[in-house]
Amino acid sequence: NVGQIQTPTPVALVFTLPDDMYVLPYAFFVVPDLPPWVTGVNGTTDAFGNTTVKVSGSNLSGASIYFDGSPVQVLSTNSDGSVTVAAPPASAGYTTYIEALSADGQTSWQDLGTTVPPSFTYPAPQSPSITINSGLLFPGATALLDIIGNGTSFVNGQVSIGLGSSDITVDQIWWLNPGRIYANVTVGPNATPGPVDLTVISGLQMEAVYGQLQVQAAFQGTMLPSIVNQATGLAGVPPGGVAMIPTSGLPQNLTGWTMTIGGDPATFQMFGGNWIAATVPAGLQAGPILVQLFSPNTSVVIPPIVMQIIAAPPQIIAVVNTSGLPISSSNPAHIGDTLVLSVTGLTQSLTGVGLANTQVVVEGTTVTPMTVSPSGTPDAYQIQFTLGPNIPFGPNDWVTVGIGARVSAQFPLFILPQPQ
Repeated sequence: NVGQIQTPTPVALVFTLPDDMYVLPYAFFVVPDLPPWVTGVNGTTDAFGNTTVKVSGSNLSGASIYFDGSPVQVLSTNSDGSVTVAAPPASAGYTTYIEALSADGQTSWQDLGTTVPPSFTYPAPQSPSITINSGLLFPGATALLDIIGNGTSFVNGQVSIGLGSSDITVDQIWWLNPGRIYANVTVGPNATPGPVDLTVISGLQMEAVYGQLQVQAAFQGTMLPSIVNQATGLAGVPPGGVAMIPTSGLPQNLTGWTMTIGGDPATFQMFGGNWIAATVPAGLQAGPILVQLFSPNTSVVIPPIVMQIIAAPPQIIAVVNTSGLPISSSNPAHIGDTLVLSVTGLTQSLTGVGLANTQVVVEGTTVTPMTVSPSGTPDAYQIQFTLGPNIPFGPNDWVTVGIGARVSAQFPLFILPQPQ
């Protein structure tokens, strides 16, 4: 017998025998609330498979909702005790069973016994399918898969790809829209030539193609997917920046070869034996972009890959002390001083979204900004920070500012030790 409780309370079980006693700590928990209960499910699906479902019942506030074990997003808790959820995509005619799970671990199924759980049947879309627009696979090479969906509902961040070969791994997936995704995949050097099946899963929707992909017999060289910005060493390169593209098996002399990035011609050169340094054409929009390398010998085919284009980096206009005087060789900063950066293009947004992620780096040391304040013109900010005792000092120091992979060019600083 357990009295009235306010929070989940563990209960131990004790078994007593004539010559012994067994204790099971935390055998179960007694909770103060009743389990969630689902009494009704109804909703509609649009032509793209986007589904809004109203789940009715009791004790649903704060509960997690699952469709066939897949968690769904709760859009709202309604005044009648029901919840409205965004169901995962599925094909027409698919029936999913609905479960509610409370924060204290109780489920709406625990009292059902042999009763069938509440369910929902999707009315659309009809007969979704996928095709592969690009997929050249060579042993030891990295390649782009350009997957086109017809009637699919690919959800950003919720798409997975399966390939019918353990010799092929998926490096990265890019979501473009509900009907198209890119993926970089790498084929093992010992992959067996022949057809490979492909499956795409998004939510409860699973589509497959059989035999469209083919591992070729010959390796002809490849670009590798770990592309970085020459200026920052980070993934993501802005228009006009230099992309460092690792390669394998390409000739050292690429005279006569051509490259396109996002369909535009790009200047490039072989660098350090197995890297291509390529200038990203101006005017490209941020997002995943195709990189293609073409040999003058048309029988040599290099698989295209995908790289990430980012918005232009911020620009440091000036660094001044708290008196407003620019830092220079004739007016150096000192360890312990507070400085102010004038920066433009920090967020590429009128609302300043992402300001909390602003990073300042002085001579390789990350410094936490004290304040980041608008300075009166769109996307221009004043960033205040202090030179702590761990900051390297000297006449050739530098400072950068950035958000994520968007990092400014180094701006010169002149720092001296703290005056005695």
